[in-house]
Amino acid sequence: MSNPLQTKFQIVTSTLLPHKCWACGSEADGTKEFIDFGVSIDYEGAIYICLNCSTEIAHTIGFITSFERDEALLELEKISSELSEAKDNVRAFTDLFVSLNMPIPDDSNTSPLDLGVLEVHERREHTTSEPSDGPFK
Repeated sequence: MSNPLQTKFQIVTSTLLPHKCWACGSEADGTKEFIDFGVSIDYEGAIYICLNCSTEIAHTIGFITSFERDEALLELEKISSELSEAKDNVRAFTDLFVSLNMPIPDDSNTSPLDLGVLEVHERREHTTSEPSDGPFK
């Protein structure tokens, strides 16, 4: 089954008269690509639009080039990686809260400092662990 979008328009390098782009007037040289609309106008000739003008038309209506798509996909991949790393950090902090027997914040505006994590950490650093003789001296 053929794609109906490909039957109406074709990309060609050789053109019929007038051998140029209807939008910018650039001439066909046998290597430049044009979109053939499959339409001829009496006394004017066939309608062709060069790929540069076609790209400009596509941008005008919101389409992007394959280069722009590839750049966006790379950016999406980078952001996805950063999100994955952030999720790993959240898991690590959650594990830390659990190990400290602290409530896990359920509000993104709550800072670990608000929960006393710093105080707990400071208390642990100042606790001395000198050996004692126990009850026998």
